[in-house]
Amino acid sequence: MRRRLLVDLSDAGPQSTECREHYMCPEAKKNITAMAIVTGSLLGRIIANLILGSNRTSVPVRLFANEAAALAWLEHQEAPDSGPRSR
Repeated sequence: MRRRLLVDLSDAGPQSTECREHYMCPEAKKNITAMAIVTGSLLGRIIANLILGSNRTSVPVRLFANEAAALAWLEHQEAPDSGPRSR
């Protein structure tokens, strides 16, 4: 089942190259319809936007300064697969 993903990096330190590569690889995104990343650092958002701009992804990815804005954006993204319906 595919889902929208919120990643909160507000309290995280710098991300390793391996971590960034993991989130950008097709295998990591196979169950994701959209990804919102929250970071409180303006510099972090600028750097991440440069990285995202040079690495086109198969799912929409955006960076936000706060969780509320990220959740609002995710709500407007493609709805996740609903899976089998119960009768």
